Amino acid sequence: MCAKLVKRRLALLLAFVLVITMYIPSAKTSTVKAASQNGDFAVEGSGSSWGASFGYSVTITNQMGQAADSWKLIVDAPDMEITSIWCAKASVSGSQVTFTPEDWNQAIAADASVSFGFSANGTMPSMASYKVVYRKNGTEYTYISGTVASSAPVVTSAAPASIKPSQEPVKTDIPQVTSNPSGNSSFELNVSNSIAEGTYSSDFTVNGFTFIAGGSSWVVDSSNKTCNGVSYTRRAKSGGKGTTTKRAVAFDAKDAGTLVVHAMSGGSTNRNLTLNYNGNDIQSNVTVPSTVTESVFALPGAGHYVLYPSDDNVGIYYLKVTGGSYAVPSQAATQAPSKTPAPAPSQNANPVSGDIFVAPNANGSGTQSSPMSFTKALTSIQPGKTIYCLAGTYSYSQQITILYGNNGLQGKYKSIVAYNGANVVFDFSKEAYGDTASNARGIQLEGNYWRLYGLKIIGAADNGMMLSGNYNLIENCQFDGNRDTGLQVSRRNSSLSSMSDWPSYNTIKNCTSCNNMDPATGENADGFAAKLTCGPGNVFDGCIAYNNVDDGWDCYAKSATGPIGVLTIKNCIAFRNGETARGVMTPNSDGNGFKLGGSGVGTPHIVTNCISFENKNHGFTDNNNPTSLSIKNCTSFNNSRADGKKANFQMDRAGSGATYANLLSCSTNTIGSDKFKGTISNSVYYNSSKYYKVTGAAAISNNKVGTIVNAPSASDFESVNTPVLGTDVHKTWRNSDGSIKLGSFLKVKSSSAFYGMGAKF
Repeated sequence: MCAKLVKRRLALLLAFVLVITMYIPSAKTSTVKAASQNGDFAVEGSGSSWGASFGYSVTITNQMGQAADSWKLIVDAPDMEITSIWCAKASVSGSQVTFTPEDWNQAIAADASVSFGFSANGTMPSMASYKVVYRKNGTEYTYISGTVASSAPVVTSAAPASIKPSQEPVKTDIPQVTSNPSGNSSFELNVSNSIAEGTYSSDFTVNGFTFIAGGSSWVVDSSNKTCNGVSYTRRAKSGGKGTTTKRAVAFDAKDAGTLVVHAMSGGSTNRNLTLNYNGNDIQSNVTVPSTVTESVFALPGAGHYVLYPSDDNVGIYYLKVTGGSYAVPSQAATQAPSKTPAPAPSQNANPVSGDIFVAPNANGSGTQSSPMSFTKALTSIQPGKTIYCLAGTYSYSQQITILYGNNGLQGKYKSIVAYNGANVVFDFSKEAYGDTASNARGIQLEGNYWRLYGLKIIGAADNGMMLSGNYNLIENCQFDGNRDTGLQVSRRNSSLSSMSDWPSYNTIKNCTSCNNMDPATGENADGFAAKLTCGPGNVFDGCIAYNNVDDGWDCYAKSATGPIGVLTIKNCIAFRNGETARGVMTPNSDGNGFKLGGSGVGTPHIVTNCISFENKNHGFTDNNNPTSLSIKNCTSFNNSRADGKKANFQMDRAGSGATYANLLSCSTNTIGSDKFKGTISNSVYYNSSKYYKVTGAAAISNNKVGTIVNAPSASDFESVNTPVLGTDVHKTWRNSDGSIKLGSFLKVKSSSAFYGMGAKF
């Protein structure tokens, strides 16, 4: 972050990467790499030629720490004829070629990238001379290789003498806001402490926040108010309705996080404060008359933000930006494209005839250079072919349904894949939220043999995804900030009363579901659910559910619809469920890690090699599933965070045929007694202030069996350091192929008396 914008020298690293499409025949190739100095922008890669033809792939990365609103690249290429281009446009004037973006990739957020590629005949450009033309905060700049920008950057007006930017807010006046040390280093502004009373008609910057006058003015006057126990004596008044260039407050973020605002409507009616991200309005929060209230805005990624009063005059008392917190689910924000991560080797795309490319707001034919709309592609794609999603945010205000009968075939999935690991977000936060029985979902998949890979679904009014078809594969996807369960497996229509018509044999692999919360009750949104009306053969493998307002996994069944099919959960993790990503436990939520039944309706589910920790209530619970559950190689650690009365393992109402093997229960805090019904072997559990170790198989029926041993402790594990609240677990706890990597967390030491028990990752 910068206190004021200063004139900067911009350099561009430009090179080219080999791109070989399906249309290029096998031929001897030669590769050329370009080199240039590091700078505020970087483009990485190399080029490859075959005879008189060659191919390029260009990735431009914005390293300025500030968003570029648009870009174009001008290259000297006297002997080059472009034959095809994707994700950009090209025009020729004399010996120069100008590359310009598509509508959906024209902005480059701070620390983010755009990519394009082309095939051509002739001679590769030498890159000895080039220009980069870009816009930033409404001003155009031109960079000529080896020189400085030809247009002077806008320099923020010096702060008025009455402003004291070096004066930090008094520590006792700072509200407590959860932050992630690895995200943005938080910066904040308390108007009472940092800006003197007066009228300011020029732009000025204090503590990282730029107050934009835009031909009007900001007025700082006396106002004695409190908010969340903090007392204020001054406010900054906008004086009227604002825009992104007038009566606004701008700042830049280097990471996802939150903006906390204490503000009050300047009139007798409620008035909105709106947050704009890289040119798009993403969230509006209400301010009320006479009372200062706190608003929390989600910052979906690195980039340029502008906060403005979109209705009329608003008084601002306090601002703070901090990294690592999640969006409030009912106000899930649009996420702009960020730097494309390196894909897993197996996910490198090799498009073939019949594949379709899609992009946000596109309406083309389905090629890379002319992508199709996503909804049209769903009805156009054929079995065995792939819909490749180019990077960006796909925003919808209505549910997307892949209808019953729209099927792939066995061995020939219809696939939806993030192209070469691109950041692809489906944002349904514009869906209306009302009756919880009829709220729209994000994506409802009713068809069979579909494969979804690498997508993120946010903000849906109900489930992020309702999975209602058969033989589908959902892999390496994320479900974040939806207003009911992230992903649920249940029937597509309430008229389907036979299990043979319920969704079966689906695999959800290496997916993450977090921060899902239903605003109406705060007790129904799970991470994953396979409940009420799902058939046999459904599998969760390598999935993580955390900070969902209800359970991590919910396998509830009820007498009205009868038993559900056997579910397999393996290599999965559930933690901090029953509380939001801001650390607030809702009073009505169940908050179990793995809830394995309900209502006395029995299904013998299988749970293998799973970890449950720091959940509000139970780690694992049968939840009155009176049948032969199988729980094997599982670790339950430090659950019952709400009251210390629930158990790591609560299996007292399971059937007598239930089996428990290689279980490890441990808590460094107060916790309730573990209880089992069935047969237990090679396990350690807690009951009535003591730990019991069972070696051989022993019958157990809510009694104490085994030998009393010393309690397991933190020293028995290589590490018990849990993720900081707000950590992007999908990023930090997964390998490039999406599989879970825990490192040393909850790994039992070989020297421990409990080695060989619990989960192993």
